[in-house]
Amino acid sequence: MPQLARKRQIAAKIESVEGVAETLTAAEAKHLVDAGDLSFSAEPEKEERAPVQQSLSTHPSLIGVQPAKHGLTVELRGSGVIATEPTWNTFLAGTGVEGTAVNQLAIGAVTGGPFTHGETVTGGTSSATGRVISQTANGDAAVYVVVLTGTFASGEVLTGGTSGATATTSALAAAGGFVYEPISSSIKSLTIASFLDGVRKLQVGARGSMRIAIPGAGKPGRIFFPEFMGVYGGVTDTALLSGITYESTLPPVMLGGTVRLGTFTPIVKAFEMDLGADVGLRTSFAAAKGAVSALLGGRNPTGKITIESELVATYDPYGDMIAGTMRDLEVQIGSVEANRFKIILPQVKIEDVAEGSDGPVSTWDLSFSIPGGTTLQDQEFAVLAY
Repeated sequence: MPQLARKRQIAAKIESVEGVAETLTAAEAKHLVDAGDLSFSAEPEKEERAPVQQSLSTHPSLIGVQPAKHGLTVELRGSGVIATEPTWNTFLAGTGVEGTAVNQLAIGAVTGGPFTHGETVTGGTSSATGRVISQTANGDAAVYVVVLTGTFASGEVLTGGTSGATATTSALAAAGGFVYEPISSSIKSLTIASFLDGVRKLQVGARGSMRIAIPGAGKPGRIFFPEFMGVYGGVTDTALLSGITYESTLPPVMLGGTVRLGTFTPIVKAFEMDLGADVGLRTSFAAAKGAVSALLGGRNPTGKITIESELVATYDPYGDMIAGTMRDLEVQIGSVEANRFKIILPQVKIEDVAEGSDGPVSTWDLSFSIPGGTTLQDQEFAVLAY
């Protein structure tokens, strides 16, 4: 019987014991991945042998360490329920990017603002504290916070610890979605299996990198996981998982989105951010396949944004590049609660300016680094799903 290329699934689960396969069910297979970007490869190391003898015949190689790789792409799509994480959160966890629940505090006018991303706000009545997610200016209906201590009250004055901004809450804190930020320890490993019409390809101890891209106006965002490295877990005849309830949420497209680079609001053509994770195998004499898992040993986040060129008086990327100026960058896509996203980069450093064009319009391709330094450790970027 021929196997049909469109009858494919992928399932993933965070491992309780690193490198030990988890049982994968329909609950772990709700991922709608792009068909053209779903891939699997087994890449065993081969030890060549060339002993001398009276003949010129060759000898078979030996099979050593047995890594395997999965690649996939998912849409930047929400669950449709504010208190439920998007299904791609499992894959993000395997790249060292983890989610934290966020609360939204409905507010009135912001005075002396804006509230700045990462600063601590304190409730004047409750003394509750929270870490602000995304810049919040006058006219915004809510401030989004990761609650640190206490419980915020309605009708109290919030004060920003860094900005000094103030605003009065008009309701009790409510679920506001999730924020995804990098971590540097206790990074989760994954069991991943892809299914092709009756065949299962298993990988354990998997970790990888990711890239987020919004390629143009009217396009949806996507999260690319080009290479989850792990240990080969076998290829077996296994039926496709049944009883999967896929989410029906449609991904937002980049229409009516907003982008801010410092105080400059550019006309944007494309955006991408790359985690730049450094992933390698954790080999072991004791492991049956020669390795326990893949490890994430570092990251080097970078990005690129294509914008219409401007007069120097409006914005000077060459000046920023030469001076090493740091600016914050925020990109928002979608407008419906539980299916909208904001990519928050507290400081980007322009590394290269390339001139181009979009039809008759002159453009700049701005390549940038996303350093954390000493002040933004594990907070150099955030993805707010809200």
